[in-house]
Amino acid sequence: MKKILTLILFSVITLSIGCKKSETPELKTEVSLRGTWELRRINGVQIAGAPSVFVAGNGRILQFTDKEFTQVNAGTVVKSGTYMLTKESSWADTDDRLVYDSDDLKRFVTVQNNMLTIYVGSPIASDGWEEVYELMPAHLQ
Repeated sequence: MKKILTLILFSVITLSIGCKKSETPELKTEVSLRGTWELRRINGVQIAGAPSVFVAGNGRILQFTDKEFTQVNAGTVVKSGTYMLTKESSWADTDDRLVYDSDDLKRFVTVQNNMLTIYVGSPIASDGWEEVYELMPAHLQ
């Protein structure tokens, strides 16, 4: 009887350890970039005489589908390819990271109130720069 109880206790302990949930959460993002975005502002990397605020209709566009992006400047495609969104730990937070297929530059994103902010080089503008885009209305896309 002692052997059976020992075997049952050992089995329960082994199963409880083996079925323990992973301590590392899945790093999936809830952010969607789908749509057409137009540049409104660049902060942190101004060149003398170059604008940092951009009015509607300026032609600096980022278009996103579920997996592909196109960057347009004044009607000319300047960059296109695939992208993915992931989560990445940075300092005390886990931030949404935008990864283009064509470069290794770190980009973190936030989307709030139809505004897309891309933090380039760091999850905060003070260590890189930020680009702020506005989602264009559907009839203009």
